[in-house]
Amino acid sequence: MEQSLITIAIPIADDEDKSRQTEIERCLKPFGNLHRYPPLQDEAAYLQAKNNVREGTPADGVQASLLQWRLKATDIVHFMSLNVIPGTRRSSAHLLMEVSADGSPSTVLNRLATILSEEIPALWATLGLSGPEALERALLGHRLDVGPDWGHTLGLPFNGTPGMTVTRIAAEARLACTILADLLDEPMKQAASPLKALEHVRQKLWASGEKWAFFPEPIAWQGFTPWNVWIARISAGLGLFWPVLAGAVLVYALAHLTFGSGLRQWWWPSPWTFIGLLVLGVLGLAFALFRWLRRAEDLDDPPLASPSSTKIGPVMKQENHCANNHLFAVSRLKAGRFRPLTLRLAFLVIARMARFVYGPGALGELKTIHFARWVLIPGTDQLVFLSNYSGSWESYLEDFITKAHQGLTGVWSNTRGFPKTRNLFQDGATDGDRFKRWARSQQEPSRLWFCAYPDLTTGRIRLNALIRQGIASATTEREAADWLSCFGSAPRPASALEPADVPSLVFGGLSPFRYGAALILNLKDGNAAKWLASVEERVIYGDVLPEDDEDALVLAFSARGLAKIGLSDRDLATFPVAFQDGMNASWRARNLGDIERNDPKKWAWGNEPAVDAILLLYAKEEHLFDEALRRREEELSSFGHRVLQKIVFTPLPKKPEAELMAPADRTSARPPAPIGQVEAFGFVDGVSQPIIRGTRRWTAERDRNHLVQPGEIVLGYPDNRNKVPPSPSVLSADDPRNLLPSLEGSADRSRPDFSRPQSTAEHDLGRGGTFLVVRQLEQDTAAFREFVGRAASDLEGDPRVPGNLRDRREWIMAKLVGRWRDGTSLVRYPNEPGTKRHPATRPDNDFLFANDDPDGLRCPFGAHVRRANPRDSLGSGDTAEQLAISNRHRILRVGRRYHPQGKFEKEGLFFMCLNADIERQFEFVQQTWTNATSFHGLENEVDCFSPAGRTNRFTIPTAHGPLCLPRMADFVSVKGGGYFFLPGRRALHYLASKQGQAATLTRVLT
Repeated sequence: MEQSLITIAIPIADDEDKSRQTEIERCLKPFGNLHRYPPLQDEAAYLQAKNNVREGTPADGVQASLLQWRLKATDIVHFMSLNVIPGTRRSSAHLLMEVSADGSPSTVLNRLATILSEEIPALWATLGLSGPEALERALLGHRLDVGPDWGHTLGLPFNGTPGMTVTRIAAEARLACTILADLLDEPMKQAASPLKALEHVRQKLWASGEKWAFFPEPIAWQGFTPWNVWIARISAGLGLFWPVLAGAVLVYALAHLTFGSGLRQWWWPSPWTFIGLLVLGVLGLAFALFRWLRRAEDLDDPPLASPSSTKIGPVMKQENHCANNHLFAVSRLKAGRFRPLTLRLAFLVIARMARFVYGPGALGELKTIHFARWVLIPGTDQLVFLSNYSGSWESYLEDFITKAHQGLTGVWSNTRGFPKTRNLFQDGATDGDRFKRWARSQQEPSRLWFCAYPDLTTGRIRLNALIRQGIASATTEREAADWLSCFGSAPRPASALEPADVPSLVFGGLSPFRYGAALILNLKDGNAAKWLASVEERVIYGDVLPEDDEDALVLAFSARGLAKIGLSDRDLATFPVAFQDGMNASWRARNLGDIERNDPKKWAWGNEPAVDAILLLYAKEEHLFDEALRRREEELSSFGHRVLQKIVFTPLPKKPEAELMAPADRTSARPPAPIGQVEAFGFVDGVSQPIIRGTRRWTAERDRNHLVQPGEIVLGYPDNRNKVPPSPSVLSADDPRNLLPSLEGSADRSRPDFSRPQSTAEHDLGRGGTFLVVRQLEQDTAAFREFVGRAASDLEGDPRVPGNLRDRREWIMAKLVGRWRDGTSLVRYPNEPGTKRHPATRPDNDFLFANDDPDGLRCPFGAHVRRANPRDSLGSGDTAEQLAISNRHRILRVGRRYHPQGKFEKEGLFFMCLNADIERQFEFVQQTWTNATSFHGLENEVDCFSPAGRTNRFTIPTAHGPLCLPRMADFVSVKGGGYFFLPGRRALHYLASKQGQAATLTRVLT
């Protein structure tokens, strides 16, 4: 429907005593802000009040209530105001009428003429107008066609809620209230998912006859794609100078038509030369205008505005009677014949920016305006600003100052007393305090103001429209969650983690569950999805762990396992090649150093028979763990699945023993955190971990050296380069229930947008999931102790060894690892463990290598922690740049220690890590850092804790020359491993739903 922003200026022909203006103000005095008075509830109340007026016994404010009821009953008027523009020595006063309504101007004014002539007859009689016909003719005759372009009354209208009719706004507000009541209903508390909650609401609405809500109307501000800002600027320039261009072209054409070839007797430019000269002329004119403007701005010295309480009191008396307010300001243009030209330029720039850059209903980030307009009253130097906005005057002005100050400055810099400006659009309104004092001094009281929806802000109107749109269009769990967030919340931006969809391992190693085991599985064809559906409920997700005494499960699949569940060749091809190959592929094993004694052919598991899945089982108490393990094994057997290998983890120590609490960090008020488990060689493990933005650890430990974006660990989110890496996907036809989100995803949304149809191409199987790398590393603790003891003996009396060492063996072990066994770093504590002097010292991680230990005298270049995460030490560039490079390869470790059992005679580490890109992260670290023989300029050295074959030596730099430890043994060997996909909650539900749809095993299985 057409919407009209009507502005009418009726001159008040008056005597010197301004008696007519005074009489008009007296007629409007009973009205003011109509919402100061209680509204009439129905027609009977209106008739009773009308009768009281006729009998001469009206209550206070009854005239305002009567007019309010009549205007509201039209169902077309959004806002209306009547205002008096004071006269000046050069111009008469004006009665200014502002209307924002649905329908054409003629239709709207026809309705209003009847209402206004009946409700305020004395006002129009003062102007010599009697009856609705005369009033309608006068209103139409004095209507201003306001716009920034030539041919219009100079001004700028703005609609902040385009396309939203009065009836639609009211209906959608009632709908939102109805839905909110349903959401608080008892059955809703039992809804299992956002989509089911939405379906519940839909059923109730349909049953109650609210079928109109299932047919949403367009929302004008959705789907807008901004143009380049220069298009708006060039368009504004052409809009300003087109009369000059058109006039010159017309003269040129007429000259050719009139004189023809005779022009050649004189110098006359060719068409192209003429165009060039014309462009130069326009540029020269623009430059001259700019120079004039700069001179005027330099000479301008506006006085500090000092609005008096006598003037401002009547203005403020009309404010804050409802959620919306009205602003009426009258300013006078500065002297100078070019001021209308620069004012038009400002209007053109704002109009073109709104059209090409900001989009419908927005002025940049400012979205609190319902309807507004600037207008230069014809024949005067008076610039009027009228705005119907949400919130208080103070918040409105602050929004302008912080979000739209350039446009505001561009317009009002042409008026007297405005704070000093620069280049028309700069400074000015940014001087917030002076600007607000000036703005107050320009205000005049609103003599009459009406709002059709006094309790609805622009934000609420927009939100109600989205709620209705979601009723009809939301189809996925993600969209349903966005829809629910419209009620007292807001959707997470696309870049922010959705914890409820992310495996709990991402948020930590599940330390409250002290007992655990890994079951390596081979799944029976045809039964994989069915079994998955039976255990899905116990697989844990989110950053809040279950509080019951049941077991907690983590379930991940190999490529072969996903095929058994039912993914097609096409689906599997969307996974990374490393995942498809598997860890045991010969070419990948070679890159990882899995050769000779660590060849996958010699592994206890991970080669043949093929592994389909890994089930991680956790429990809080030993008896609960034993019972859960027995139950899960029986359950697997009942479905025909085989447990290829069972690795029971060493129980974590109880918390009082496991936590060494440190004094508060000197640079942070964060509380000390518990240290991790102790691995088989005796070192505290898990000290250095990446911190994922958006997790609880990030909010508690804002150590930016270790901060990574969610997409570095979790699929479907932006990574450190602010790019969303490719994610595994399935065809939308294979997800008819829309359990998965669209692969495209919506970017940077502050509110949901249901206007875009669900993708017909691909759905995102990866979002919320990650890749789990598993390696069972057997540790030869006896060989390690023997080597350390022998090296300590060999170094006795060596001048390169510090003479004040308490224990050379501890020192050697610390040099090999880069940390003391208590987890404190060599960088911070080079001579002894941090807990020696202060037993409560916690493991530290807030250090750099290039900055704090550039020569490796504290932490050797080949130490395990330096290889695993070089931090800033791999180049000579900027520290932040070096950290960014290293952080592209971070992995999140979630492994557990295991003890000797079955065929495994030695204890070891069940290494597990999470990463979004197996090649860029885990494999890169292994090949380029851990196993690199020339890492950091070393020669023929690898990480002494790497299973990549025997190394000849380890170099310890000292101030007196390098110290080499020769004859190193093999401390670690690989007993099994694999690459697994750890799905997000929605992906797991999708996989479980594929019962009976398992695809024929293909190349992946052979």
